[in-house]
Amino acid sequence: MRTPSPVWSAARTRSARRWGRRCWGRLMDHFGQVAVLVPTAASSAALLVGLALATTWGAPDYALITIAAAVGLSYPAISPALRSSFRIVLPDPGARRVAFALDATSVELAFVCGPLLLSALLLPRVSLLPLLVTAALLAVGGLGYCADGSSPARQSGSSGGRVGAQSAHDRHRAADGSGLDRCGGRPGCDVDA
Repeated sequence: MRTPSPVWSAARTRSARRWGRRCWGRLMDHFGQVAVLVPTAASSAALLVGLALATTWGAPDYALITIAAAVGLSYPAISPALRSSFRIVLPDPGARRVAFALDATSVELAFVCGPLLLSALLLPRVSLLPLLVTAALLAVGGLGYCADGSSPARQSGSSGGRVGAQSAHDRHRAADGSGLDRCGGRPGCDVDA
């Protein structure tokens, strides 16, 4: 029995996105958010359009899986970039907690409203429409975040263009002053400092 290509394409996109996010986070620490988010947002949106077109044009499964993996690898890490900038933009811990709560609420709202929007986009019976709208939102959101002059993505302090002077790994190691490495040296450690 053959597994349908949309299932494999979605699985490849998801697993590639996980690996890509780790890479983009490290590159953002080194080169700054704009240098990473602009090319990833543009390429991910373009590849998503390519995936939509390849699907409707009847491309072979291996091509769809490859394009889906490329979409996942190039997916921009906008949410982690935004959350990492909260500590610079909002020095007050109370305001930062409110920002994190708002961010979490907006993500949950997207999870709830996303399927409703998808259903509405399928009503005109244009199969490309949901992916094209997703690609447009991805490009506009990612490039808009980077183009906003007041966003932390555009601010480059003395840290060489990075949002923070320390990498996330260094902040986790030194957070409690003990010098212990709470990340265990794992790449992509998500421990909150």
